[in-house]
Amino acid sequence: MAAVMRESNKNTSAEWKIAKGLLLEHWDPLQVQSEPHASDEYDSYANAVVKFARENNVRGLRDYLTSIERNSMGIGVDVAKNESVARLIIEQLHSK
Repeated sequence: MAAVMRESNKNTSAEWKIAKGLLLEHWDPLQVQSEPHASDEYDSYANAVVKFARENNVRGLRDYLTSIERNSMGIGVDVAKNESVARLIIEQLHSK
């Protein structure tokens, strides 16, 4: 049982790393990608992103990203971009 748990955690970690990288590279609403000190800017969102991706929930992930922009960051939103990013993240996490 312990081996199964470790393998599950390993997969979660890999998914989390992929999700955080895709958020920074393709979503990046604060445009911090080129700032080395900001490489962890979106890390706190990666767990939820992975959850939506595991559920194959494009709409939920799109709405989550949109909500972050609107409610947490207080910036303008681009729903179409968020949907494209959601689809990309789900595609990438399912193909890993």
